[in-house]
Amino acid sequence: MNVHDYFAFVTPLSVEDGGGFVAYVPDLPGCMGDGDTAESAIADAYNAAEAWIETANELGREIPAPGTAAVKAREREQSMIKALQAALDMQNNIDERITDLEYKIQHLIDVMSSDARTVSYGAIKWAMGKQTELCH
Repeated sequence: MNVHDYFAFVTPLSVEDGGGFVAYVPDLPGCMGDGDTAESAIADAYNAAEAWIETANELGREIPAPGTAAVKAREREQSMIKALQAALDMQNNIDERITDLEYKIQHLIDVMSSDARTVSYGAIKWAMGKQTELCH
């Protein structure tokens, strides 16, 4: 397996972190290198990748294929998007139920305001029952 088949992500280090650059090989957990230049950080990362693969072979561990981290990241992203969509759908459903309840309560208030003598115990019980259903 050629370590150069793996993607190396390079980013500058802050002055507080010593400056220079760090390169990560996302497919190989914990595999990274650093250097004064982006090129030297990449070279150091690929040296670390060779050692990572050699050690994994010696220990009999599985070596992730190049691109594995990107596939996993896309899968996590899709899962998060689905979860957010489900939460939004749930929120919309709750909003619709609240709007319906508000309409029913307002209607009951209107009826009670127009002629308090015509409001039956059954109408109040019906409205309260609907409110209880929405809270469960």
